[in-house]
Amino acid sequence: MKANGGITSEELLRKNLEDRKRRQTNLIKAIETGGDIPSLTTRLRDLEAEVAQIQYAIDAFRPVNLDSVLDGLREHITRARFSSRNRWRLGKGILSEPKRRLTGT
Repeated sequence: MKANGGITSEELLRKNLEDRKRRQTNLIKAIETGGDIPSLTTRLRDLEAEVAQIQYAIDAFRPVNLDSVLDGLREHITRARFSSRNRWRLGKGILSEPKRRLTGT
């Protein structure tokens, strides 16, 4: 479901979906008029699979909300920064007791 050099838009997917559904309708009409039923039904099944694939791609298409991504990243960095500061402070406290015992102060 890629187009334009690997970039797919929701609009393009919807146009492809409409095209496939139009083709399905045409195949059903051909089957009803007594065309080559085995080959037409095979093609109809193929189109049904394509429609399902395109519909899945449309459902999965969600543009990235950069504001929410950046807010989450800022929050994560802030928490990690304060957490590392606290670990350093705790580390100083943990090391100060053995240091005191070794130096006798």
